[in-house]
Amino acid sequence: MASERDFPLAPWGKSAWIITLACVGGLVALAGWFFYRGATHGPTPGGAVISFVIGGALLVLLLLLLAFAPRKYVVTPSGLVISRLGPKVRIGFEQMESVELVTDPAMLRGVIRVMGVGGAFGWYGRFWGRKLGAFHAYIVRTDGLALIRRKKDDPVLLSPRDPAGFVEQVKKQMAENGIRRRE
Repeated sequence: MASERDFPLAPWGKSAWIITLACVGGLVALAGWFFYRGATHGPTPGGAVISFVIGGALLVLLLLLLAFAPRKYVVTPSGLVISRLGPKVRIGFEQMESVELVTDPAMLRGVIRVMGVGGAFGWYGRFWGRKLGAFHAYIVRTDGLALIRRKKDDPVLLSPRDPAGFVEQVKKQMAENGIRRRE
């Protein structure tokens, strides 16, 4: 059996950079304003505390955005691991139906974010679109994607630096595990 193989993320797309910089800048500036307000405009102790709590909550939100963003993809002998600073996402080969390159640039047109992040450190979480229906995404750009279709769960979109190599490796590992895939 093969060993683990890491697939780094693709370089961030332009929109991921713009949205991330805007979110980070906005959250840090807003948190700073609340900290400043709490330190200088606290005629009552409760007002200062509330300002510090709100400022701290904004910084925690920023850390959570970073913690759940995809970092890399690891193809293991038993499946795929989506590495994040927070909890990892694991998809076993037995759950997979097929893996393919996304060649339709319109696949993400009109997609709605159901529960996830739409651009700050990437796009990750649950989404819905006309072409895919409900799906999960762990991507940092909207082109050069790989799609994993699962037997009993929603499909998963990924953005490895080498999408063709990623698809080839997953197919190879699925075959080694005796998983018959749909072509």
